[in-house]
Amino acid sequence: MTSSAGYSRISYEEAPLSAVHKKLAVGVFLGQITDGYTLSIVGAALSLAAVPLGLNSYWIGLIGAGALLGILFGSLSIGTLADKIGRKFLFTFVMFIFCSLSVVQFFISDPLLLTVVRFAMGFTIGSDYAVCPSLLTEWFPARSRARTISSFLMFWIIGFVSAPFLGILVGDLGENTWRWILASSAVPSGLAFLWRFATRIPESPSWLAKKGRIREAEALIREHLGPNYGLPAVDLEKEVASGSWFGLFGPKLWRHSVVGGVFYATQVFPFFGFGIFLPLVLASLKIENPNAPDIMYNVCMVLGVLFGIWWTSKVTRVFHLLSTYIVCIGLLVTMIVWQDMPAQLSVTLLAAFALTLAAAAVLENTYPPELFPTELRASGIGFCTAVSRCGAAAGTFLLPVLNEHYGIYASLTSSVVSLMIGALVVYLWAPETSNLVTAKVKGREALAP
Repeated sequence: MTSSAGYSRISYEEAPLSAVHKKLAVGVFLGQITDGYTLSIVGAALSLAAVPLGLNSYWIGLIGAGALLGILFGSLSIGTLADKIGRKFLFTFVMFIFCSLSVVQFFISDPLLLTVVRFAMGFTIGSDYAVCPSLLTEWFPARSRARTISSFLMFWIIGFVSAPFLGILVGDLGENTWRWILASSAVPSGLAFLWRFATRIPESPSWLAKKGRIREAEALIREHLGPNYGLPAVDLEKEVASGSWFGLFGPKLWRHSVVGGVFYATQVFPFFGFGIFLPLVLASLKIENPNAPDIMYNVCMVLGVLFGIWWTSKVTRVFHLLSTYIVCIGLLVTMIVWQDMPAQLSVTLLAAFALTLAAAAVLENTYPPELFPTELRASGIGFCTAVSRCGAAAGTFLLPVLNEHYGIYASLTSSVVSLMIGALVVYLWAPETSNLVTAKVKGREALAP
């Protein structure tokens, strides 16, 4: 672009990785670890809190679901707020609120109050899900953006799988063990807040530009990237869409919104269902000594994320989605049709399913930010995340119910139906974004319809 001084500068999206990018990435990754850890640790804590708090199955389910419901509402409302007031403030202080709520859990003795606090913690997690991809997408160099965002899931899984080991490390701390376990989420969230506060990550330049604050945006770019970089060409004469999530369902964006929500929800339906109730699945398949298959499943989840991060740089987004849908459907259908297959083969197919599903899930962080223009990006990501929590809740609830009343193969069939719906929606409507991420057309983002 050409500056007001009359000399040519390079778009800041073409700058090499610098300190501001690395500081932002660390802050985001610490948040992902916190989010995964918090959602996983509640199971171990509630098993110990059942007697002290007098919890029945109703309260255990309600407290466990509190965070998921909070994520739904947080991602919807805060995504819209982030499009109105910016990303910087929310990025920093969401983790402060989260850390404070983590500590509050230690002092709670009422199941209803604990449910409310878990809902509030989920609300902040949903906020982080909406803000972090937006801020990172709008700061990072285009050539490394997708790979960095696709790494989100790896750090989320690090937090998720590390939580069960806490029970082993903590041991017996008496009747307050469950309190210490719940409050332990203050450690990763506190580190995330301190890092984000100390590094003072700046506001998104593209968000500032969309709000007409061009000089402020360019000043930030010069400060953090140098005088040779500036904003990409922007057509300031055109009207900018309102930062309201209702704008996501206009004639030009509704397909993007539907695809983003449906693909996310149909993936997490089996992801959460199998991940949380894997011992139930293994027992229903009559697999003896399920410990080894359980470990194999989780290892394949980690390997699948690593493969998915690499795979995103090799194929288009739509091919990535469709190919993983087809493989997952094929594996589950094989298990449904061949019900008397050897146990070892069942374990192998489950491991392959875990690897493929984890590779598919990498796009849950990469694809939604690419589907929406800057002025609606946080709202769009928030909407997709909210829809995905419906899928997560449905998978968590339906799989054990179907298994109890109709058997494991009914549970597997429900996952096949979910995946087939996702594949059909992607095939019909999914826009290709992998070759458009860095493209600019007449000064406006190519992804902005």
